[in-house]
Amino acid sequence: MAENKMNEVAQLLGLDLNEEFKIKNYDSRYKLSANGLTSWSNNLQQWTHSPKLDDLLTGDNQIIKLDNHDEKESVVSKNRMREVAKLLGLDLDEEFKISDSHHEKYKFSEKGLMVWLTPLRDWIYSSKIEDLLNGDKEIIKLPKPILNSKEKEYLSSIIKPFRDNATITITKRCASFSHNYYIEISIRQYDTNLCDIICLPRFKMHTMYKGMGLNRRYTLELLDL
Repeated sequence: MAENKMNEVAQLLGLDLNEEFKIKNYDSRYKLSANGLTSWSNNLQQWTHSPKLDDLLTGDNQIIKLDNHDEKESVVSKNRMREVAKLLGLDLDEEFKISDSHHEKYKFSEKGLMVWLTPLRDWIYSSKIEDLLNGDKEIIKLPKPILNSKEKEYLSSIIKPFRDNATITITKRCASFSHNYYIEISIRQYDTNLCDIICLPRFKMHTMYKGMGLNRRYTLELLDL
């Protein structure tokens, strides 16, 4: 079982564990326990799970501290996702897996915990952040990706019109008589078997695409595109 980080999460938000507080524009009382965020239910007369932890950590909701159940002061809202990722031994936008999850990969962004959906080829919101912070689920680190998130986004946008109708390979080349590199995209279309080459603008050595080997042809699968 993974380590419980809820005490550290409370400190990030300027609170103590089990300290009661309010959230701006909401009447209920809330507290962070070892299990996660809970709110007081007058109907049930007990503390029940609340899904608003993500909004507190992204700064979308504001904490109002209490003094004997009276409103005392507001805590400045701030995006805490980078600190949350660090608590769990991760970097922001670093991809990982979660134990007992069938999904391929997750990452922390400034928007919260995101999960990759292959059918959509897009990142969407995931509600599992509390399971990671209270230790119910374990993070499984992945090998460092060849491309960073910005490189993936850029190359994906270029190949998008062709990816379903062609075999595509991507290669890092060295420009002749210089210390600059460039990216070469080879597109062989299924219907004509003709091969087109796209050469992207040059860049200085060791500044971009640092995970790619020189002159090695990469498939889209290898680059996770």
